[in-house]
Amino acid sequence: MSLQRASVVAVLAVLAAACGATSFVQIRHPLQVGQVDPNQVPFENAREERRRRLPAGTLVDSAELITLDPNQICVRTTVWGTQLEPQRADYNQYSIVLVADDSGVENQPTQVQLEQPQVMQMRGVRGVYTGGYSSSRVGFTYQITRQPAVLCFANGGFVRPSTTHLTLELRGPRTNINFEWDFVSSVAQQ
Repeated sequence: MSLQRASVVAVLAVLAAACGATSFVQIRHPLQVGQVDPNQVPFENAREERRRRLPAGTLVDSAELITLDPNQICVRTTVWGTQLEPQRADYNQYSIVLVADDSGVENQPTQVQLEQPQVMQMRGVRGVYTGGYSSSRVGFTYQITRQPAVLCFANGGFVRPSTTHLTLELRGPRTNINFEWDFVSSVAQQ
């Protein structure tokens, strides 16, 4: 592979990692039906679990829409971090916004209420630099912190009965995590 092509591939890989992916769920529109249906949205990190040889489901971020009414939108989220990257579970490291149908308009939280973190230890592997161009994988015990929080936003017309989707974006310096709720209109189904 030429040096130029390798550079392009490396840049694309970095951009893909920085952009993050979006996990989504489809629910009935809460403003049309008067309630929020069950809607847990997992953001799986299978690649990181495989790389660290951790059990599937160990490194999962999640979000759940818990309130959506004309005045307020609240989401319960959980993000993970380890002793090697504790900032990943620190909500202060993220720019947190909601985006609805009009992608040019963002809504920032009016309240971030941290809940009790959950800490566990898991045995996996970690890459260790051994000099030159080489590294090796060695056994390692990860201390994984799952930090839940409730994020509340003012609504005031940000989400209307005609809104078709809502996205919560956690934009970090190294990680972007996006959760999306696609709203099925009960009006269109009748």
